[in-house]
Amino acid sequence: YPQGLVIDPEEKKLFWTDSFLNCIEIADLNGNNRVSLIPLDKQSPFGITQYGDHIYWTSLLKKTVERADKLTGRRRTTFHTALHGVMEIRFVSASKQLGVNPCAVNNGYCSHLCLYRGSNSYVCACPDLPDTTPCRTEPTMRVTLPPSELDLDEDFTPTTESMPPTVDNTGTFLVLGVASLCVIAIIISTLIIGYVYHKRRRQSKKYLYTGGRSVLTFSNPNYSTSSAEQVPHSDKRSHFWRKLKYDKSQERVYDVHSESDKQTASPEVVSLIPAPPSPSHCVVDHHPSPSDGVDNPSLKTG
Repeated sequence: YPQGLVIDPEEKKLFWTDSFLNCIEIADLNGNNRVSLIPLDKQSPFGITQYGDHIYWTSLLKKTVERADKLTGRRRTTFHTALHGVMEIRFVSASKQLGVNPCAVNNGYCSHLCLYRGSNSYVCACPDLPDTTPCRTEPTMRVTLPPSELDLDEDFTPTTESMPPTVDNTGTFLVLGVASLCVIAIIISTLIIGYVYHKRRRQSKKYLYTGGRSVLTFSNPNYSTSSAEQVPHSDKRSHFWRKLKYDKSQERVYDVHSESDKQTASPEVVSLIPAPPSPSHCVVDHHPSPSDGVDNPSLKTG
């Protein structure tokens, strides 16, 4: 079960770990000359890397990182111990870094962050949490590199190009955004207020028109009564007759008022009964008795 693999371009060799055989093996790039380089009894080697004259590997069971000579397997040295769950390992060296990073030259002349984008280009960026130093998204000077890696030379020195000073417009954009939101909020509030006002005004007009029909009413004074004189419907007829008085001598029906109004006859009620005919046109008829006058249909007014 090979777990880790590394290539040594200088020696043109392959190195790999085998967790089943518990060893590190070596072979040519074409697979020939395979040799068990370092036996590792019950160590379960996992990751492996190479740099210079040594190889480095991890032991999953021993929880260590060890080093040995890459061609002989001798001079084994333990670098780290008590590494729980250690598996992969990589060796990083400045001598293995090809090309030139423009951000390595004075941070690309960026105020805060210089981010390499490949193809000999980079950008400046601002951190999430601002500090007291004003942040610029453009470098004060631009670092130039050769067009391709084929033109790289050990004596190459990056050049710089002056850039016009730039001003951070983040604050300006933020102010403009807040102002735009405020204007939009004011417009929406105005529209809502106008709609509510217009709706209430229409409702008030509707109530005015509806109520006007009941306000502009007319009543006949001959039949209108006060609220105190209103009685249930079943008692209206008897109450009405209790208010009338028949005068046999004048053949008149009078309205019975309070003590203060007894001296004044009611013209409205008196007008309900026509005046008696003149003597020349009188027809002798049997006069009803006072008890019959109340029930006489001809005396009913309405």
